[in-house]
Amino acid sequence: MTDQQPFTEKLSGALRRDILPILKRLPAYGKLVYLLVKDPDISQRGKASLYLAIGYQVSPVDLIPGFIPVIGQLDDLLVLFWGIRRTLALLPSDRATQCLTDANLTQLQLEDDTALVQRALSSLVTTGARAVGRGAGAVLKYGVIAAAFVGYLAWYMMKKPAKNKNDQ
Repeated sequence: MTDQQPFTEKLSGALRRDILPILKRLPAYGKLVYLLVKDPDISQRGKASLYLAIGYQVSPVDLIPGFIPVIGQLDDLLVLFWGIRRTLALLPSDRATQCLTDANLTQLQLEDDTALVQRALSSLVTTGARAVGRGAGAVLKYGVIAAAFVGYLAWYMMKKPAKNKNDQ
């Protein structure tokens, strides 16, 4: 990338490179969610994080509205990954690995995808805040604030994942 390229081209290239592989894995994540919902080893109470994440995906009310391009969709992905990780953490390690394998995923892919979405969301929020400056409309300002809040909340929730049954 050269300095002569417009900002939007630089941004779209970086997003395409980082996020496109995650989007290609979305069907596998959908299968993983299905497997976890149907797993008899996890109690209904234990699946609460997953149900909340699914509810957030289908809810018309978001912290960052979907009409804010890219950022509105990245926060949905981050919440979904959080729900999957919290639910997988309730399973014994071998069973969690088996669920991931059945969905054609690995623990490393899940961790890397989560980290990529967090970085992309953080980068977009920071860049957007700089680009917007003082002339921003109220909707965009509150969207950036909400994105920062979601990023902090996700970081806080993910820094201490739930313990596996085997770790107790």
